[in-house]
Amino acid sequence: MRVALAQSVVIENVGGAGGSIALGRVARAAPDGYTLSVGSGDQFVVNAAIYPLQYDVVQDFEPVTLLMNGPNLIVSKNEIPANNLKELVAWLKTNHASVAQAHNGAGGSLHLCGVELQRVTGARWPFVPYRGAAPALQDVIGGRIDVMCTSPASSLEMVRNGLVRGYAITGNARLATAPDIPTVDEAGFPGFHISVWGGLFAPKGTPKDVIAKLNAAAVVALADPAVRQRLVALGQEIFPRDRQTPEALGALQKPRSRSGGRSSRRRTSRRIERRCAILARPADPMSVAGPTQKELAMPGLAGTRRSIPAMLGAMAVIVLSAATALAQTYPAAPVRVIVPFGAGGATDVLARVFIDHLQQRMGQTFTAENREGRAARSLPRRSPAPPPMATP
Repeated sequence: MRVALAQSVVIENVGGAGGSIALGRVARAAPDGYTLSVGSGDQFVVNAAIYPLQYDVVQDFEPVTLLMNGPNLIVSKNEIPANNLKELVAWLKTNHASVAQAHNGAGGSLHLCGVELQRVTGARWPFVPYRGAAPALQDVIGGRIDVMCTSPASSLEMVRNGLVRGYAITGNARLATAPDIPTVDEAGFPGFHISVWGGLFAPKGTPKDVIAKLNAAAVVALADPAVRQRLVALGQEIFPRDRQTPEALGALQKPRSRSGGRSSRRRTSRRIERRCAILARPADPMSVAGPTQKELAMPGLAGTRRSIPAMLGAMAVIVLSAATALAQTYPAAPVRVIVPFGAGGATDVLARVFIDHLQQRMGQTFTAENREGRAARSLPRRSPAPPPMATP
């Protein structure tokens, strides 16, 4: 985005509440094109059913474009004597009383993957929440956490270096960069599909010409061979050109009516599972619908389908500081990027890959800043963007 927008960009990591703190900053920002978010179904769908948000995930944002989609990778500490997913499931079933599983936010893709793993195992064990996948993986390496689902962007190198065990990809095809890791279908658990879509959003009311310019810049970035190669290496799939539109992203994110049969429904004992199960639909991860309005209002309904669609995932917030006239001069100020999880996680890595290209096209420098905290939740809506930060 540096080149496309010819502006400096500061990347800031803001963790907490499954990315809702960072997203709240975007909802409260002025709709002038200088505050954007790169988010997923974790923030734009699931959080609305879990957290008492001070913003509306649909009404307070403008979709810009779909970016990428990627599966999760099931990993464990090396001490677990399992050589494949079936053996891991058997071990978890036998030792469930002492198992600890990490995730990076209630209702997020890593949590839902764990809920599905418990379902296929037929056993329960506690979840341990972390502010991001990176610190959680460190505890898997250290043996304090037994198992977790995570993005290949965060864990592939650790698997290759023998720091953790990798069992299966929660997609319908093996990764080109990790052909030795089977899919869940191949590992004996067909339909255990969890993929994470990413999209670019702006605050509600952002001018249409600004949305169009941002979309064009994103499309150019996604077409760049270097960007595509890097994203593929991180286990990501880039959406087709005809789906890199505001309309396609809006259709994916907004709750809408859905026809067709559903499997039998059951009530679960945990509130999080009840809320998250509304997303359990078997669907092509590159073409899915959000939950219906009725389902969002009825948390007691839970699906029992095996496949969890691509409603989840990693999130980053881009804050472009300065208030100047838009129209033909946009963008005319530096850009700061706020990532909702700690540095080194999948969201942080993917955000930097994508935004770095836009920075080159816009002729400015991207500067990373990692921050965590909850103070932003109490700020009034539509507050001015933070002042620009010094660039190198």
